Amino acid sequence: MVVSIAYSNGCEMGPKYRYAQQPDSVFLMDGEAPSIRMSDVVDEVYVEKIDGLAAPTAQVLGIGSTTNQNFLAPGKHVLYLFLRHSNPDYSGGRTGFSVVMATGIIDFVFLAYHKYRITAAVGGESIHVTLWDETNGIDTRVDVGEWTFVGQRQYEPV
Repeated sequence: MVVSIAYSNGCEMGPKYRYAQQPDSVFLMDGEAPSIRMSDVVDEVYVEKIDGLAAPTAQVLGIGSTTNQNFLAPGKHVLYLFLRHSNPDYSGGRTGFSVVMATGIIDFVFLAYHKYRITAAVGGESIHVTLWDETNGIDTRVDVGEWTFVGQRQYEPV
């Protein structure tokens, strides 16, 4: 449903993106999704890489996350995402999960002193990602970018 850093059944290998918070830092955070139905909310959004470098922490952002936040230098960044959504699937007498997974790239110019949130929702085989600018608060947030990534659906038994 939202954002943070790193995935790959462990940590992304290779050089890591390093950035110490500065007064003009970009604040990237997780949070609730603007979806009409909670069942459409993507429950796992990972930023695997930032500008081609492994994301610095292995945090998952999703429903119920409270402390996941990341800082970026102002300017253009390329975020490499991994998205995963699962729903219980009891069809045909089986018990498990119907899972949609996708990867995607967000290429965006982040403004100094701004607060951003990434949310995602599933629609069929696609995952729709929205980047919000919440600098002036969640109630007045502005949709600053949207991307749709084609996913792959699979069944995962319990």
